[in-house]
Amino acid sequence: MRAHKILDCPPWMTNVIAANNVISWLAKGDLNAAIQWAKEKGLSVDNNLTHLREPEHIALVYILIAQGQLDDADRLLYRLIENAKAGDRVYVMIEMRLMRALIFQAQQNISTALDELEVALSLAEPGGLIMIFVSKGQPVAELLGEIIEVKKRDQDPIETGFSLSYAQKILSVFKIGPPPKTEGLLDRVSERELEVLHLIAAGLSNREIADKLFISLNTVKTHTKNINSKLDVNSRIKAVARAKELNLI
Repeated sequence: MRAHKILDCPPWMTNVIAANNVISWLAKGDLNAAIQWAKEKGLSVDNNLTHLREPEHIALVYILIAQGQLDDADRLLYRLIENAKAGDRVYVMIEMRLMRALIFQAQQNISTALDELEVALSLAEPGGLIMIFVSKGQPVAELLGEIIEVKKRDQDPIETGFSLSYAQKILSVFKIGPPPKTEGLLDRVSERELEVLHLIAAGLSNREIADKLFISLNTVKTHTKNINSKLDVNSRIKAVARAKELNLI
């Protein structure tokens, strides 16, 4: 059995863990395992979308993209964005907008890709989010470079919804390079967990982190628990110290 057995977890957490397994399979090139999982779950572009199964359908987007089914992936992304908008789940909206930007970029539709990136930046700037962009890799860096140049020469008095300095800050993180792989850790700290780690190091409370990242308090607690487990520590202070030792923050 490929997936880890998950015991005593609420359904929403089980779905998140299962979806993360899918991302891991795809990263390792095991597309067949991901496709089989989607079939077993009965996932399709036309499923009824619910908050509980949202992580599964986001994983399905990645599977469709890996299969080259970009039109189906985009159709599901659009539905996920509308569903997240209705529930005011800003983080999901940002991630899905970035995925759409990458699809349009792959289709050489750069103008529409930049439109999607602009929306993602506008949604993300109030929370100061950075790693959600960095986690999508070099293609997003290329789009950022282009949208920065567009904004620099734009003479339209109606400003875009994000600041030039914010876009440049994100691009500068790309230039520094991704966080180093954490040798010796059982599981690599995810990009989203890195977001939480940075805010913990800045002294924010769980509630403040939830507000900053547009996620629930329970989700912050889950990320914190996962961080402590991966870093083999039992407190926020020790997590920050260990993360600094590993050059994570």
